[in-house]
Amino acid sequence: WARYMLCDGSPDPKVTKEINTYINLWREETDSKPVHKTIQECHDALKLIDELQYYLGDEPGLSEEDVEKHNESISHLQNLIRVKLDEATMHVLKSGDEHIDPDTQNIQFELTSRFIALNIWGNISRNPRMKSLAFEKKGIVLDIPKSLSVGNVAIRCIFTNYDHFSEKSRLFYPRAKIVPDVVVEPQPVVEITTETIDDGPKENDNDDNSLAAPEPSVATLTPQPPSSSRGRKK
Repeated sequence: WARYMLCDGSPDPKVTKEINTYINLWREETDSKPVHKTIQECHDALKLIDELQYYLGDEPGLSEEDVEKHNESISHLQNLIRVKLDEATMHVLKSGDEHIDPDTQNIQFELTSRFIALNIWGNISRNPRMKSLAFEKKGIVLDIPKSLSVGNVAIRCIFTNYDHFSEKSRLFYPRAKIVPDVVVEPQPVVEITTETIDDGPKENDNDDNSLAAPEPSVATLTPQPPSSSRGRKK
């Protein structure tokens, strides 16, 4: 429903046919256009990437085939963004007269947006006395060696708030630590046996002169008549 309510003309990235048509049409657009328009198209592609990544993480029941198709669409969009930024850079360098810095007579272009900041410098004057250049919006100053100050060179700095490169590194995902199997060796069984040691006959076993223990005496008690509690009459 949220996708339907957008009404911005963007394709539904979950529909393979729509996203493939969008990618092919954008790839075939090779006409030169203003840089800010290219940056806006890159923003639209970034939104589609975010929507696909959210969908992949929110739908655990997707088949492996669907996951592979969506990841392939994400990869195509990321590559196209890089291609379009290269085309925008070429457009700036070809139309250098529109971006000449009056102080240095070199191409100086800076564009900052929500997701992308594009900074381009082109050496037209080839002034050997030029020692540095600055991109003031980003607060960056670069030292230029003499070999570059007289050469036909250009410098481009791109700043993004997204990262499409780290996940392609083989070190991006942590390796699973392999724990060796623990083998418990059986402990040897120690048998403990007990033996009764006979020390021989005791000292008084065969003694005929041993005295028998006296039998306990029994005391005989004679009952006494009860005393009369009445007094005698006189």
